[in-house]
Amino acid sequence: MNEEQKQRLLAETRETAERLNKLNSFMATDAFLKLPREDKDLLYSQQRVMSEYVQILGARIRLSGMRKQRELEYSMKPNAPHQARRDSGVALNAVVGHSEVSE
Repeated sequence: MNEEQKQRLLAETRETAERLNKLNSFMATDAFLKLPREDKDLLYSQQRVMSEYVQILGARIRLSGMRKQRELEYSMKPNAPHQARRDSGVALNAVVGHSEVSE
């Protein structure tokens, strides 16, 4: 995988992880609880699929030769306020774990 492909993969993972974290945050609100059952069921399904997708992207990152967790976390941080950076790490940490990634 060349460097451009790695960067696109990292961007896709970061963006998807951010969207997943926003969905998770919404699902913890009273507004979510007030939704009709059908809407909640669809959002639960969306959450599961997005989680699986982020994990697949994380596996691809590990296979791409990225060496250390710190490299991944640094590359994945959005250019956004501190809160968004902290939130984006939640899904990312679940994907890549805390160990070094082998080549």
